[in-house]
Formats: sequence, structure tokens, C-alpha cells
Amino acid sequence: MRATLVRLFVVLIAFTAAGRGLSEEDNKEAKEDTDPIPDLLNAETFDSTLATGYHVVEFFSPYCPHCMHFKPTWEQFYRDNHRSLESENNLFLNQVDCISSGELCDREGIRYFPNIRFYSAGGKLLGNMGTNYARTAEGLGTFCDDQLSLWSGDEEESGSNGKSRGISSVDVTSLIDKKQLVRMLSGEGITKPMLISFWPSSDKQLKQEQFQGDHKSVDFFKNYPRCYSFRNLWNGAIKGLSQQISKDDISLGYFNCGSNPTLCDSLDIRNWDSQDQDNVVPQIMMILPSKDGGNRIVFNQPDSLTIQDISTWTKRLLDIYKFEDVKRDDIKKKMGIVSTLKSEPGDIPDYSEVSFVLLEDPETHVPEDDHVLRQLLQPIMDMRENVYLYRSTDKAAFLKLLKDQEMALENNYVNGKLDKESPDRAKFSEEMFAARTLSTLPMVICIKSNSLITPVLKSFSPRDTRNPTKVLNFIRENVSPVARPLTPRTMRTVFPHRLDATVADKSEKVLIALMDFKKPKDLPDVGYAISYIYHKFTYLKWKNQFSKLEKERNAKYSKVADLKEKDADYSDIMKTMSTKIPGVFEGMDNDLKIAYMDIERFEYFKERLGWGNIIPDSYKGGDFIVFSRFGNTFWDKDLNGEALNVGNSDSVVDVIAAASFAKLKGETISTPWFKMTLMTILAVVALVLGIRTIHKILRRRRLRANRVKGLGILGVDPDLQSSGLGKFE
Repeated sequence: MRATLVRLFVVLIAFTAAGRGLSEEDNKEAKEDTDPIPDLLNAETFDSTLATGYHVVEFFSPYCPHCMHFKPTWEQFYRDNHRSLESENNLFLNQVDCISSGELCDREGIRYFPNIRFYSAGGKLLGNMGTNYARTAEGLGTFCDDQLSLWSGDEEESGSNGKSRGISSVDVTSLIDKKQLVRMLSGEGITKPMLISFWPSSDKQLKQEQFQGDHKSVDFFKNYPRCYSFRNLWNGAIKGLSQQISKDDISLGYFNCGSNPTLCDSLDIRNWDSQDQDNVVPQIMMILPSKDGGNRIVFNQPDSLTIQDISTWTKRLLDIYKFEDVKRDDIKKKMGIVSTLKSEPGDIPDYSEVSFVLLEDPETHVPEDDHVLRQLLQPIMDMRENVYLYRSTDKAAFLKLLKDQEMALENNYVNGKLDKESPDRAKFSEEMFAARTLSTLPMVICIKSNSLITPVLKSFSPRDTRNPTKVLNFIRENVSPVARPLTPRTMRTVFPHRLDATVADKSEKVLIALMDFKKPKDLPDVGYAISYIYHKFTYLKWKNQFSKLEKERNAKYSKVADLKEKDADYSDIMKTMSTKIPGVFEGMDNDLKIAYMDIERFEYFKERLGWGNIIPDSYKGGDFIVFSRFGNTFWDKDLNGEALNVGNSDSVVDVIAAASFAKLKGETISTPWFKMTLMTILAVVALVLGIRTIHKILRRRRLRANRVKGLGILGVDPDLQSSGLGKFE
């Protein structure tokens, strides 16, 4: 009876669980039924659906593997977001099947799948979801947010009747003819900077009245789809430059290379005459007002160009091209210059800006100094970093800033929670500060936002800072901010393909901080740890360099004393005294770069950067990994074998210092291909030899078995016993 009741109870539980599972499945299906994906658009419904509002449209093929992989992401994003997008932003999500609606996709110029586009009222194409957006729900959300922030609320973009009227705020781009451009390049007829885009079109293909035309009505845009996308990026960048345009700080134009091929070739406009019409992209150049000529600055644009790339580059150039005499407080307003830092966690600061200042003495200033700055302008603008270049005669204020920063660094910040009486506390060293900063003018200093570290290019004669190559190398050595995000764009800046010995050293390290952005409360601790590790290690590096300097000096003085004691020739003594001690503060030995990475993208970077022996699942947010920047070694344990994380920042510093100064052995990032090949060959050889050996052993056993088969107990065949033959004879 009891057993029967138990069986009934088990059956009841199983039935209830099955019912609950069925109910959950039914609820999911019911949710999908009540919130279905909208019908696909086709040639009959596309224009009427896009007549009003904003639309993000996915053009796909049901046979495309990427589309099939992206399908659940799109559907989940739709169900999670479409109501809020529709009610708050008048933005709708739609799809087009380019197999069943091939003519529509041809009309819209769809060349690849999936192709995700942003349209405004009347079907006006405003943007494409390029490769700079991840094909994830987060990437879709970011794309929608970016496009809405750029285009929504622009009353001029869409009329009350829902028809696109063009954007008058960007109708400031004028067609430049050959005569105008030649005059501007020679410094005539230009009173303010002009941003010019160079197009593969001819004057007939892209007239002034067609420049703001739709991709459906202008034949040139139909044949050159990336040029149309570029036109929308150009318009978006102009909106970002509205303040500069309203102040009359800049003018804008476009130039048709198709009607002026010789001039475009002489200006080295890349690929304007390429036969690959699907991939031709206009090039950008800024013409600056100058009577001396040589006044064009080329925009070295990335492959996946964004609106922000254009507007940020333009604003940066407008800010620095005049090289006006700036004061310390002027730069302080522009960027996060600090003379102290908080000794506790807080919001992650903006590290992005780096400024280089040429400090001059107005009494010794010569025109050659301005010439050096002009030579540096193009390479500075080629840099992807948010880097600026200024000149200043406010030398006293900047030198005071250097000393205040180093005193704050050594007396307070790097001491962390050490007791005030601790012998390990750092103290400001006047001698080390002088060795690092003492210089004649002009000199160059590097100011990094939210940092107490200010590198100095010391000058022992005016020739040092009037050498553009030397100054540029100093800039390239120190252009990295305190920390930067590790992204597909910054990946090869953080981890270059190869070592450039003119601006880097093989001993450099990279600290990767793993951040879990799903736990925002933990981020301030990681941000503070990044700053603390950077400043404390740099201080230890300075101490190490200063110790080397003192050792070199003492050796030199000792040698001079020995020569004097031996009554050596005066010329030998003077030669020894004039021996130059290497500038230990000028190199990149054991420099530290820091980047923070979203732990969700660990697998992506492992694959791209070849971290074969690193296991992402063994790390969590708040952990640190130290890499040899140009080697094959990493460290993820402290000196006691514990994981490096935000809770033991001093241990992270100790590991970096030991790896840099004491050659601490680390782990191998990945097994080199030649080593893997050799190991594979050896394994194959060993396997073949093993098989052959086993085969021989088995063969011998079979022969032995055959030979003794049928022998008697004594090993002799009874029939042969009388013959006198042996056992195997």
C-alpha cells in the first residue's frame, strides 16, 4: 500500500512538472503569437510603410549563412525594443527578403547581406550599419541610438507632409572648380580653413543641385553606393561642426576629380579613378590659409569611417593649426590637466586627450621654431589618438605644474594606504626631478589628461627641439594615454604587428584590465586600480632609471679621480670628464601601456591576437593580465601564485616591476607555429616508429607460434624424434 502511494506521488510530481514545462513553452509561443515579427516589406509596401517616421530595415537572403546566424538576434531585439522605439522615437523595425523582392533590393542598391539601413520619412536613406557596429543586440541598439541622436528632431530633415525636403543645415557644401582650388592651394583667396571632399564624379554627374539628392534619383549615387553612404556621413559630420560653421571658422566644399584628373593625381587623391565603383570612397583634405603654400592637410581616414572620425579630426585641426601662444590655464580648460588625484575609487576619468607643448622663451624665438611646428602638423593629424600640439611662452606656470605633479605623485598618490611612518613611503626627490626635467628652452612637454606623469623632451641646445624628426619621435613615444579601451580599432595600436625600434622597445609591457560592464558598481574600483598601477609603476621605473644614472655618474667621477691620482695627461682627464652619460629618462625601456577590455569580448580578442594558451573562462571582471607587448609571455599570478585582480593592486605593480627589472619568468602566450610543426613531425615519426615496433613484435610472436605449433610437451615432434633434428630445425 505504501509503495503504491509513493508511486502515485512520483507520478503526480512528474505530471505537474511536465505541465509547468508545457505551460512555460505555451507562454513563450503565446508571447510570440501576441508579438509577432511584422510582415516582410516588398515592392508594393516598402514606399508606403516608409512614408512617415524613421525605419531600420534589414535586407537579407534566406540562403545567406550570416543572415541565418543573425536571425534570432534580430527577432529578439525586435521583441525587446520595438514598442519603446515606436512610442518614444517613432522608429520602426522592418525586413526585406531580397530573394522574393529582388527588384526592390536592386532599386535600393543592396550589394551584400545582411545589409542594415536607417531611413527617414519618405524612404530617404541616411545611414548604414557598418563594420564598426557589432552584429549583436547591443550593436543594433547602439546603431539606432547613434542615428536617432544624429537625425531626430531635425525639423528641416522631414516636412509635415512626411516627404524628405533635404537638410538645409548641411546645404553649406559648395562645388569647387579647378581655378578656385588652385588659388587656395597657392594661399590666395582663402581667409579661413576649407574642408574639401574629393569625389570620383564629373561636373555633369554630380552638380551642385544634385549633391544633396536621393540615392534613387541621382544616377551617380546608384552607381557608386559607398559615395552615397559617404555623403550621409559628410552631412552628419557637418551637423557636428555646426558651432564652428555658425562662427564662420570653416567653410566646406566638394571637388569633382572626374572633370579634373590631372589635378587630383598631382594631389595624390587615392583611387578616385578606380574601376571598382562599389568600393570607391571620396577623400578629405583641409586647406589652411597660408601665404607660404604647402597648406593642405590630408585626412588619413580609416576603412570603417564614422561621422565622429570626420568631425573630431576637423575640430582637432581647427584647434591647433594657428599655433597661437597659449597659457597653462587655456589648456587646462581644454583637457583634464591635474596637479592632484583622488586616493579613492570614483568615476572612470577621461584619459583620451594628450597634448604636447613647445615651451619657448620669447626673447630667443626665431621663425625656424614655427617652421618645425608646421612640419609636425600632418604627422600629428595622421595619428588616431586625440592628440594636440601647442606652443607657449608661459614657461613658469608649466614648470610649476611639473613640480606640483611630481610632488603629489611621490608624497601622496603612490603611497596608497602606507602608514605615514613607514620606511617604504615614497618621498619627493629634488635630484630625480631635476635629472628628469632640467632643460634649456625651447623644450617639449607631454601632458596627459587625468595623469600626474608628464614626460619631457629635454633640450641642451636649440638644435634639439628644432629637429622635426627628434620631436616627432618623442611625440610618437608618448602619445599613448594613461589607458584606453581595447577595441577592434585600437587592437593593433595596443599590440602592434611588429616592433618599431625608433619609438618603442622590446621590453615594453601591456596591462589588460578585464571589466564586467554588467556590474557597473565594480567599475570604479577597476578604474582607480588602473590609475594607481600606472602611476606607481612609472614612479618605480623613474627610480630605477635614476639609480642607473647615479651609477653611471659615480663610475665617471671615480674614473676621473683615478686619472688625477695617477697624474694622467690633462687631455685624458678632460676627455673622460666630457664623456656623455646616456639619457636614461629618454628611452622607452620597460614602458607600460594599459588597456581595459570588456570581458564579454575575451574570446574575440583571444582569436584575433593569438592568445592560444590563455583560457577566458578562468578570468572574471576585475582581473588583470600582464603581456609582453612584443614577446610571447604573459603573467596572471602574483609573486605568491595568486590571481592578479583589483583587490591587490600593489601585487600587480610588483609583478610588472619583477617582469621588467628582474626578468620574472612568465607563461607562454601561444606555441610558435614552427615549434608546433616540429612537435607534430616528431609526434608523427614517433607514432610511425611505434607502429612499426609493435608490428615487428607481433610478427615475431606469430612466427614463433607457427614454429612451435604441434610440438610435443618436450618441444620435439614425435615424428622427427628419430631424425636427430633440433627443436627449430
